[in-house]
Amino acid sequence: MKYFGTDGIRGKSEKVLALSYALGVVVGRNNRFVVVGRDTRPSSIDIEKELTKGLLSAGAKVGLAGVIPTPALAHTAKVKGAKGIMITASHNPPEYNGLKVMGAEKLDEAEEVALDKALDDEINNPSYPSGSGQVEILSGAGREYKRHIIAIFQHLDLTALNKKVYIDTAHGCFSYLAKDVLETLGADVVALNNDIDGTKVNVGCGAVHIEDFAKKIPRDSIGFAFDGDGDRVLSVLDGEVYDGDQMLYNIALHYKASGKDIGGVVGTIMTGSGIEREFQLKNIPFHRADVGDKHVFDLMKRQNCLLGGEKSGHLILLDRASTGDGLVSLLAFLEVFMAKTVKKAKEYKTENFGLEVENPRLYYMSQNFQEKLAKTILKIGEKGRLIVRPSGTENLVRISVEEYLEGVDYAKIIKENLL
Repeated sequence: MKYFGTDGIRGKSEKVLALSYALGVVVGRNNRFVVVGRDTRPSSIDIEKELTKGLLSAGAKVGLAGVIPTPALAHTAKVKGAKGIMITASHNPPEYNGLKVMGAEKLDEAEEVALDKALDDEINNPSYPSGSGQVEILSGAGREYKRHIIAIFQHLDLTALNKKVYIDTAHGCFSYLAKDVLETLGADVVALNNDIDGTKVNVGCGAVHIEDFAKKIPRDSIGFAFDGDGDRVLSVLDGEVYDGDQMLYNIALHYKASGKDIGGVVGTIMTGSGIEREFQLKNIPFHRADVGDKHVFDLMKRQNCLLGGEKSGHLILLDRASTGDGLVSLLAFLEVFMAKTVKKAKEYKTENFGLEVENPRLYYMSQNFQEKLAKTILKIGEKGRLIVRPSGTENLVRISVEEYLEGVDYAKIIKENLL
């Protein structure tokens, strides 16, 4: 059985709780020190307890960092020379939860496959370890991360901003912390949904609801919306949404203009064709990875690229972080804005659809669906770009189509042939 999806283990909180002890055993027997962080969801506390029991029984030392953003956990793991496990369902609603295993960066595909197999073996043939690990409370992990971010961006004088900065922390891990960092750097900040309340995380707020956020803030402002665990962020500037593709595009142009050797940029199969064309026009090599920041990161390493990211707002800036970090992305975009070089790349209209199925990967690979998909691709032809993929986090086959021509009923083609 496969437990790991696009970004770790993800599912309803009861399912994740049932896997937590076994995952602790598997990770604990191969790592002497494991740092554990959690998001604000109520279920995260019980999952932390079970995970810690498993780690301790395998003889590992466990550092409990409490509620902390995923990028802050990655930083803590790097500083401690430890493995990290983050308890979070990221952008999903409160009834979901998940487990992300990482070091200073996310696991690569081979590491995740090996861990998945080890977890399956432990669940089906329990080892019943009887070790006695230790627990250390890492109460200062958030403060250390704050000092780290301020040190990276100490050159950025946000008192010179001519706009207020609005942030929506989605009742998640960056509540209080993001506002504190921005104000320390001199910004005039208005924070929405900035209290730690896991019963409301991502509900009608945050990056998942960026259009709603855009309507709530003044048109002459700049705003940023995080997801629940803080590894992604989207922006709103003067009433217009800048998704991860647009933010990455601007940061890449700014880096190049500043004389940095970025090597190239990695996006995903979901990155718009308009963005790809703009990179080509600017002579910036562009590469596409599968969806998921682990795939983006792997391709960045293979292609020697400094920058990569996803439309969803997961951006990786390797000169400043080794994994997706919403706060780093926010500050890098503010850096572009203060240089007065923000521009929006022209993109094609995109329509998105979701086909709910019990097992997205099996359904996607079935002969029946592949035949339907082949016919749909023929019908769309050069009139658009069709992107179809099984979700790694929800029971959905995700369908998107970029619309190159006016007067074509793309939605009708999709509904009649795939839904």
